[in-house]
Amino acid sequence: MLKEANNFQKIPLFNISLEDFNTNWNEMPVAHELEIPILAGSDFAIVNEGEAMSTGN
Repeated sequence: MLKEANNFQKIPLFNISLEDFNTNWNEMPVAHELEIPILAGSDFAIVNEGEAMSTGN
C-alpha cells in the first residue's frame, strides 16, 4: 500500500555547470522541481555536467 503524499517542499533542480552557477537563483533556469523527503530543508539541487570529479586521465 502506498503512503499518502505529504506536503514536501519543492526543491529547484538546476542542470548547470559549476562554472555557470550563479548565486542569484532567479537568473538560472530550473530544470525540474523535486519533492524528495531526504532533501527537505535543502535550498536547491544541482546536476553538474562538467568534469569537476575527473582525474584528468
